[in-house]
Amino acid sequence: QLSPPEQQRLPQPHCLPVAMALTSTSASLLRRAIAAPGAAACLRLRNSNLSSRRTAVRANSSLANELKGKHGIPLIGFGTFNGWADPEGIANAVQMAMEVGYKHFDCASFYDNEAEIGKVFGKAFGSGGGYDRSEYHIVSKLPQGSHLGEDVRPRLEKTLRDLQLDYLDNYLIHWPAAWTPDSYAGETVPVSKGTHKSNRDDGVEFEFTPLDVPHEETWRAMEACVDAGLTRHIGVSNWSVSQLKEMLSFARIKPSVNEIELHPYQTQREVTAFCDANDIQVTTYSNLGRGPQLKPEGDPVLLEDPVILSIAQELDKTPAQIALRFAIQQGFGIFPKSMNRGRMTSNLQLNFELKDEHMEQLLALNRNVRFVNPDWYSFEDNL
Repeated sequence: QLSPPEQQRLPQPHCLPVAMALTSTSASLLRRAIAAPGAAACLRLRNSNLSSRRTAVRANSSLANELKGKHGIPLIGFGTFNGWADPEGIANAVQMAMEVGYKHFDCASFYDNEAEIGKVFGKAFGSGGGYDRSEYHIVSKLPQGSHLGEDVRPRLEKTLRDLQLDYLDNYLIHWPAAWTPDSYAGETVPVSKGTHKSNRDDGVEFEFTPLDVPHEETWRAMEACVDAGLTRHIGVSNWSVSQLKEMLSFARIKPSVNEIELHPYQTQREVTAFCDANDIQVTTYSNLGRGPQLKPEGDPVLLEDPVILSIAQELDKTPAQIALRFAIQQGFGIFPKSMNRGRMTSNLQLNFELKDEHMEQLLALNRNVRFVNPDWYSFEDNL
């Protein structure tokens, strides 16, 4: 736990919004703005052609990794979920991502690899490590089995120990579903301890027991973690509009983030508009869908869609860059993950713009497809 003076020394977010229409004149003004000494890299642009509440972000080659959204949250991040496989491998990938230039990392205790990632952070941010902790935005998530108010802080403190950090930049409720504390918690080798059976993505069976915990009870404990200096922000993941409305009815500290699945096959227009209207930053996962070797039989391969391939060819970009830019251009954060240095670098190179017609074509691809759709959770709204 940090003392009050230490809490005051926590790095504070800085963000300079720039609101303007997407015209040639405003583009010229924007180029001057981001070229000016000390200009902030948080650029918010209103694109009235797509939605009155849609935010667009223009990038610059020198600032592509510094783009920030609401609450100073970096828009380009690195995901750490690896299907409960090879935790040492994902830790090596995190090290490589730091070397390449990523400064936003999306972790979770449910991924069962925080201890391995923590060795990388401990070395990087430790004496002689060469990395400044205050320049990084590190996120973790509260697992389903720790929603009871009395369990929230101990779980966060364990995450801090595992990640070898003094504080988090954001701590999210991973799912709007609570399980008993003795339920499956993401272990690489699941232990049978529950009334319900389910399967992980890799087919390994695990057990859990649902538990009725009011969201307000969990959130009050999350707010207390902010008060204690254990995390700078708190947020949610996979929450619907109705769940967010309930949250806002009692929250003393509003959620800073809602992390959701988003890509051209799952555009989530209603929930993203609600978040934008309520100053909640949207961060997104599964931006690239799933490759042919991982997808369930019958699921589409996003990066093989003819529209995405056509736009990629026109702009001389990779299909992955088109899918990532699709989210960034709407002002949403992204968490691509790769174990390959070349693809990591490519996924950072988003300093280009999709034309309005490109965005319209990509938005029209929506099929309400969820690549992450666990059988133990029922989404309230497929939007």
